[in-house]
Amino acid sequence: SPAQVKDLVQANADLEGLAEHRDEAVADVKRTLSALDAAGLCAPGTVQVSEYPIAERDDQGRLVLGVIDFVTMVQGEAWIIDFKTDAPPDGPVGPAYLEYVAQVRTYGRLLGTTGVVAGRRLRCGLLFTADGGIRWVDVLREDLR
Repeated sequence: SPAQVKDLVQANADLEGLAEHRDEAVADVKRTLSALDAAGLCAPGTVQVSEYPIAERDDQGRLVLGVIDFVTMVQGEAWIIDFKTDAPPDGPVGPAYLEYVAQVRTYGRLLGTTGVVAGRRLRCGLLFTADGGIRWVDVLREDLR
């Protein structure tokens, strides 16, 4: 409920010493929840996981850790959503935020290696909390190898 969102955000803002950003954070969370609902990603019967940990070894064998903000399974599809508090792009997301596009593609590739995506269509998106818009990122075939 909107009241619960406000109470939870306010409690976390107070805990983290970010009281001056409370109203902005409440609005961001509400837009985010609305966008996820509108995309059908929080529908009954969906599997939803937030803060999904991932890891891989880099070229030198070092362990690289990451966290996917939101993963859900909807009707045979795996969806990865990364939340962004940056200003939303005016046009296509790729030219404005190349590093974010690469990041969410890497998440898709890594999730694909776990078997979670096996047999499912993979969709990746960047959800900009300032406007609640999801910008979809094309997943390249080579990302899933």
